[in-house]
Amino acid sequence: MALENLLHPTNIKIDEYAKNATKFSFEALERGVGYTLGFALKQTMLYSIAGACVTSIKINDGKVTSLEDVIPCDETVADIILNVKSLPVTLAEGVETGIITFELSGSEEEIFSEEAKLSEGLAITEEVFICSYNGGKKLKIEAKVEKGVGFRPAQDNFKDGEFLLDATFSPVVFCDFEIKDARVGRRTDLDKLELNIKTNGNVNCEEALRLAATKIQNQLRNIVDIEEINKGIFVEDPTKDINPILLKHVEELNLTARSSNCLKAVNIKLIGELVQKTENELLKAPNFGKKSLTEIKDKLSELSLSLGTIIENWPQDL
Repeated sequence: MALENLLHPTNIKIDEYAKNATKFSFEALERGVGYTLGFALKQTMLYSIAGACVTSIKINDGKVTSLEDVIPCDETVADIILNVKSLPVTLAEGVETGIITFELSGSEEEIFSEEAKLSEGLAITEEVFICSYNGGKKLKIEAKVEKGVGFRPAQDNFKDGEFLLDATFSPVVFCDFEIKDARVGRRTDLDKLELNIKTNGNVNCEEALRLAATKIQNQLRNIVDIEEINKGIFVEDPTKDINPILLKHVEELNLTARSSNCLKAVNIKLIGELVQKTENELLKAPNFGKKSLTEIKDKLSELSLSLGTIIENWPQDL
């Protein structure tokens, strides 16, 4: 079948059946195309759209260290962590992190997200119940918010006074799809794609779908023109004219631990980076003495290399 004769979806329906929840249907599609599009859109929405979320929580300045600790609330520590984690948050452009703070004291009351103190550039987009405060003892809850993409598992459960959380950055909290039969004229071997999307309210469902489709389009852009791909894309190796020894790591010089640590402290990783340094530059490094300098000069000499060498066209991004 000629490519220009392939069907494209001309019947598109949008059903916003609940707040921040929408079902999209697209028909008719060639058999198999529905699954291909549905899976690609689902994965992209769940794992490739940037967003912000709560990544760690500290209670009473880190004094609460266990989920079993007693706090002046009807809820447990685990309940509060789940409630705070569920906060739909946004960070302004150029702001990468933020802090949410609840400071409770006085009489008993129900606490909602609107009572939080927010750092600059941070916003909570919907009201969320936090806890039922019993009064009396003070209670302080701090939550760190970060930007990111996809999913980032916590490396630990508790560290430095903070409960660390698995981070789901995408504003899309649920996405699934279903393929049904569709018909155009006498053709019955066609697909209907139904896509079900729910977001946390930071973006609406249509915007999430548009972002995902745009990302997929951008990924495919470079392979649309088959002829250009067949010609091959030649990327010149920036290191092709450089002595291979200079591209080796300084560990291969077998330096003493003291000398190696001094080089690490000033972020010298490659022999090529080392030989471009002068003696005076190295001596300014923390804890770098004449013994280390002599050792390095001797090791370089064994390779017919020396400090203060000028390397033309040395790549800056190695």
